Amino acid sequence: MSDSNNTDIAKKTSTGVRFPFGIRLVVIVTVILLGAIWAISGLMAAMVASEFGRSAEENNLTINNRAAAGIEENIYKIRADALILLDTIDSIKDYAIGGGSSALVRQAENIFFERNQTILALIIPGSDEYINRAFFTNREVNPSGLAAWLLREREAIERASQGEPVLRNAASALDMPLLVLFYPWQERGVEEAAAIFFSPEILSKISGAGANSTFLINDAGDVLVHPDMKMALAGANEADSLLVKSLWESSGESIALLYTDEGSRFYGAGRRLSIAGAAVFSTLEYSLITQRIAATTRSNILLSITVMFLAILISWFFSKTVTTPIRKLMKAAAKIELGEFQLNDLKAKSHDELGLLTSRFVHMGNELSKWEQVKNLVGRFNNSAISAKARNDEFVLTGEYRQVVIIYCEFLSFPEISAGLSAAESLALLNRYISKMVDSVEKTGGVVDRNMGRSLIAVWGAPMSQADRAADAMNCIRSALMMRAALWELNANRGANDKPLIRIGVGIHTGEVIAGGLGSKNLVEYSVAGDAIDIAAQAKVLCAANRTDILVTQSVVDLVEGKILSEELAPFAAGGKPLGIHGLVNLKALKAKEKQRWPFTLDDVRESLGHGGPVPGQAAETSVGGE
Repeated sequence: MSDSNNTDIAKKTSTGVRFPFGIRLVVIVTVILLGAIWAISGLMAAMVASEFGRSAEENNLTINNRAAAGIEENIYKIRADALILLDTIDSIKDYAIGGGSSALVRQAENIFFERNQTILALIIPGSDEYINRAFFTNREVNPSGLAAWLLREREAIERASQGEPVLRNAASALDMPLLVLFYPWQERGVEEAAAIFFSPEILSKISGAGANSTFLINDAGDVLVHPDMKMALAGANEADSLLVKSLWESSGESIALLYTDEGSRFYGAGRRLSIAGAAVFSTLEYSLITQRIAATTRSNILLSITVMFLAILISWFFSKTVTTPIRKLMKAAAKIELGEFQLNDLKAKSHDELGLLTSRFVHMGNELSKWEQVKNLVGRFNNSAISAKARNDEFVLTGEYRQVVIIYCEFLSFPEISAGLSAAESLALLNRYISKMVDSVEKTGGVVDRNMGRSLIAVWGAPMSQADRAADAMNCIRSALMMRAALWELNANRGANDKPLIRIGVGIHTGEVIAGGLGSKNLVEYSVAGDAIDIAAQAKVLCAANRTDILVTQSVVDLVEGKILSEELAPFAAGGKPLGIHGLVNLKALKAKEKQRWPFTLDDVRESLGHGGPVPGQAAETSVGGE
């Protein structure tokens, strides 16, 4: 071994390793341990999350039920207190003697508002109004805005006078948090509506519950009470909220669900109130529940890091027991890379897996040495079947004359179709087309000689042949018919302006060619060459002019005489001489009871090509079976 080779081997052994075995072993062990720890942590986190989630959902529902009950109770109390005032005033008016009723009414009014400070006003639209004057005086607010606001609520007043309680957000009346309950009221036989204006402060206290957010809406979805009071002041509406819709669409009195709103997940609960069609909702952000889980996960990560360092130390010391024989194998691999296949200095010194690997490595070097010349001859061939036959000396690579049948197939309409496609779409279409065409060749025993993207050349008879050239010709014909069937399949759902039909041209000819290994020193391919290929190409070109897809020269028709349906067309010049050409229609039904399959004439073929497939009601002949 030369000093130069020794230097190269040393370099390849020392600098060619990017990920030494010891490091990989450390990484593998670490990944496994971390994976196990994280899997356990993840399972525990999932179990905790499930338990916390169930508990949070139940707690949210409990808070919602409690808040709904409290709010409902207070609304009924406000209504009852207001009706007591109205009944008291009616009684005073009915039984007061002389003109003293006004003073008594004012006294009753003052006592009522002193004891019910959350009620700001009680108004019978178009009739009487009773104002909590102390409230408005202390806050320097003019109560006249209430009457103006009532003028805009005729619909609510009408509903209430007909017996339906209505709850509304009256914040816009005084630019402050304010609710009003319209309630049926009858005075001296006349059906009226009482408007009870009250502060939502008492309801807000009931709905507050730590991390849970509870809010009240009316039958129109208007926010009446909310932890963010700006929403009530702004007249926000939650009718389109998934949580609100779910309750309204439900036939039950309450709901509980996990839902997503604006990218965040929430536990939600809702309950209908028995008054004014109002409802109370409670929500809890899902992320708050996961905070405790995140803390547990952080602890597990710290534990994993500790275990990882222990694993690194253990794995590193263990790796030292195996890296020495591995380095010897690396040195041997470097020799093989430089073309030195004899590994006489490599000996197996153990009876474990590394010893067996060393023995197999030596054996591999010996086998590589034996196959070196074979590789130089056929290792660069592009067809695996051809390479295999060459290794077994089943055909001549140095060149021979052979009689073959040739198909020259081209994707004629590709330029037109690809003009409207992206590069990726064009490539995908080409690959589908090539796959179909190559499949048709290989199923009939042919060999793809050249694949040129839009075009391909396939031969029957080189390097392998059937019993005679007529059999090769029939297989070639069957392949062409399969290409036609594949074309129909590709044209399914095509034919519109944005998806033109795929059109191909196929020329078939037979003749003598030179076959063997063609190419340069660095690229050798088994291929064929000769005038027969050019004639097949000429036939292919004539497909468009004859409005058909497959043209067969007279020499091929003579080989398969009586076995195909074809129609003779105008001859063309080949090598300075006229050569007959036929449009291929179909295989001919030869058995006595066999029914001839469609297409029957060249016009049938042309009709099928016009709309991209067989004529409706016809079954085309696409068989590749025996004659």
